[in-house]
Amino acid sequence: MKTRSARFALAAPLLVALMATTVACAGDSGAGDGKFKIALNLSTTNNQYQTQARNLIKAASETPPYKDKVSLGIDVAGVDVTRQIQTINNEVSAGYKAILLYPVSPTALNPAIERACKAGVTVIAWDSPVTAPCAYNVALDLEAWGYTGAKWLVDKMGGKGNLAVIRGIEGVPADVGEYKGVQKAIAGTDVKIVAEPVGNWAAATIKTAFAQAYAAHPEIDAVWGATGCVQVWEVTNGRPIYCSGGASKTEMMLMAPKSDGGQGITTNIAAAAPPYSGELAFQQAVQILEGQKVPKNTLMPIETYTSENVKVGTDPAQGANLFVGSEIPPDFFPFWSPLVEQGLQAALHGTPDKISTAKPCSQVPGCGQR
Repeated sequence: MKTRSARFALAAPLLVALMATTVACAGDSGAGDGKFKIALNLSTTNNQYQTQARNLIKAASETPPYKDKVSLGIDVAGVDVTRQIQTINNEVSAGYKAILLYPVSPTALNPAIERACKAGVTVIAWDSPVTAPCAYNVALDLEAWGYTGAKWLVDKMGGKGNLAVIRGIEGVPADVGEYKGVQKAIAGTDVKIVAEPVGNWAAATIKTAFAQAYAAHPEIDAVWGATGCVQVWEVTNGRPIYCSGGASKTEMMLMAPKSDGGQGITTNIAAAAPPYSGELAFQQAVQILEGQKVPKNTLMPIETYTSENVKVGTDPAQGANLFVGSEIPPDFFPFWSPLVEQGLQAALHGTPDKISTAKPCSQVPGCGQR
């Protein structure tokens, strides 16, 4: 999901390091081996969400039967629209047959996407949808995602009280869509939004912004944010307050049982924006290139976690959704679904780790296609 900060932050040193270690770049499509040439076109890379997504795609491409079918290239376009357009054009020129796109804009890339489609290239946007008619999208319903956490808060508050909404980056479709979901959840209730601190999906900014809002509105009963429950807990100094946030390791540990090292907090809910959307897009790209019919839009199930269903473990196919230990980064996310196949070592290191056989959307509750 998705803490959202994981999707948009950019740091030049890590960007350079990642570009030096990618499987291939757009100028080298791996031609000559008879495989499908698929490009992973990333906009941002210096965060755990994008790292996990990239690792899962890389691991899948190196796992049978895909490793004998696919030559994967990886490009990092950054958050500049012009550069991502150029990257798409370069990938088309380099002979890629499919582009897995993490778009910096839902609309600005459309002309480049349409040119790619006319050249016979399949374009699949993952996690953040685009509006080009020829493109495929694999994503959450952002409005439904915002609604899910907010509705849980409304129910816990008994339909009345004061709500703070931690906003993301102004104008970004994720923030706009999620906020619509929050508004839908409180419509017709006596819940009032009394503060909308802008957190830019960044932990330090969220803490400062919420602290200011809380000082001005100590009567706040609940907080909704795409991420931020850890910061809320720090600001309120443990005062019981309902919070809907993201599903990073640190936020999940708030809800985890004390026997597992968590705090056992029952007033939180986490809504995940899972990084497996990229792996699912990769699977669909191969299906399309092999001639299978795939619907244009896939809406992934919305997973939520509370103290009642957080489970520490190592195998998500066996129900684990919180991964602990020194090798697990603090902002590590739940990453698996019956829709995909790769396990913990894939998410951590990009090494093949098949733990299941992917099920079609029609067999997975909450998944929809159209």
